[in-house]
Amino acid sequence: MHTMVDDLTLEGQFRAAQAEMRQLQDTIRALRNEMERQKMDSVEETQKAVAKAHDEAMQLRATVSALRNELEKERLDKDEAVQKAVLAAKDEIGQLRATVVALRDELDRLKINNDDQMQKVEREARDEKNQLREAIASLRDKLEEYAAK
Repeated sequence: MHTMVDDLTLEGQFRAAQAEMRQLQDTIRALRNEMERQKMDSVEETQKAVAKAHDEAMQLRATVSALRNELEKERLDKDEAVQKAVLAAKDEIGQLRATVVALRDELDRLKINNDDQMQKVEREARDEKNQLREAIASLRDKLEEYAAK
């Protein structure tokens, strides 16, 4: 009897050991599956993070490029505005110089005209003075003639 009981105990122990092994194998499989799932989740999260970082880097590059383009456009616009202002100032300076020349010419012409007018007035006054002296002399001669008679 001892052998049968021992056999039963051994068989029970063997079955218990097999059951425990199956449980352990199931646990190992479950742990492996969980590890695989976590590893895949981790890889997926890493890929998402890399993709997000890549997208953000692309957006930042696009923003930097847009800002550079805008800055360059502003610089070109500023340069163009400065050139226009310089050209306008040069044009105004040219017009002012032409006005100065025209005014000098007009002033010279007026001065010459005034000098001519003054000479004419002086000549006319001198001529009139001479005529008046001649008239006075003539009248004096006539008066002296008349007084002598």
